[in-house]
Amino acid sequence: MTAVVSRRWLGPLCRWLWYLSLSYLWLGLMFLLFIHQATSFFWWGLPAAVIFWRLAKALSPHSFGTFGKWTVHFLCAFLLIGGQVLLWRYGYFFRDPERVIPSRPAILAPADGFIVYIRPVSEGMVPLAIKNKVPIRLEEILKMESPIGESVIVGIFMTPMSVHINRSPINGVIQERAYFTGEPMRSMLPMGLRTMFLRKPFEAGSEHILRNERETLLIRGDFPVLLTRIADPFVDKIVTWKTIGETVRQGERLGLIKMGSQTDLVFPSRMNGKPVRVYVKEGQYVYAGSTILADYDGAALAHHPLPLLGGEDKGEGV
Repeated sequence: MTAVVSRRWLGPLCRWLWYLSLSYLWLGLMFLLFIHQATSFFWWGLPAAVIFWRLAKALSPHSFGTFGKWTVHFLCAFLLIGGQVLLWRYGYFFRDPERVIPSRPAILAPADGFIVYIRPVSEGMVPLAIKNKVPIRLEEILKMESPIGESVIVGIFMTPMSVHINRSPINGVIQERAYFTGEPMRSMLPMGLRTMFLRKPFEAGSEHILRNERETLLIRGDFPVLLTRIADPFVDKIVTWKTIGETVRQGERLGLIKMGSQTDLVFPSRMNGKPVRVYVKEGQYVYAGSTILADYDGAALAHHPLPLLGGEDKGEGV
């Protein structure tokens, strides 16, 4: 009798644990799809789904038998997946993990996401594949004039599964801020799909780069950088925690952009007569405040045999 009662309760319990495992597996698949990383949600969800499926079958052989029952299974799993979506939207989306900030002189990634372009800026023009591969003016992206001459622009696409906290790429002072409302807003889906399937050029057909709401900050330290944060049509708002005149440290939190978004960074291509060394390439996933985008210290350059940007040996992805 005890064994029968145990089987009667353990069967449904294993079935519900199977539903829960499926919801975690689904979340893991979303991370795998959007940021190309197999997270703990995937590695725990997959074996747990298999184990609880086998246990439920062993304890209740007919529990997965008919179409009607599969409809119930689908609805139960969908209910738990819906709970995971709500948890992501109102909880996990706003996660703010600590980052190890490099101590060496460098330009750090201001956002989590995929590098979608690394382009030289010459005479204020950027070679982007948006307007039928016709170069565009840098000011069309920044919505303000650039005080930097020959420079580099790096675009970072933040997926829905990315951490959306933005961090300062350098030590400096926020000197200027420009805000643009959008005219009208365009979807970031084309770039999202191209990064998802690693189709270059990632910016092809992405009119949001020129049209959407954005904020540009001029941060000046040993040299100036321009940080532009571009919003998706479904973004609630761009949040900034710093004001003009405020000093920021390298890797310090600046704010966040809700839902999908893009962050561009412009910095000089040469420092003290030496070309900047770029460490990243298009299609690479980077982490705000932790990943080094470029190196500008003359002493450090000699110890890192990577391609140079702006010198005789031009870097990969430029």
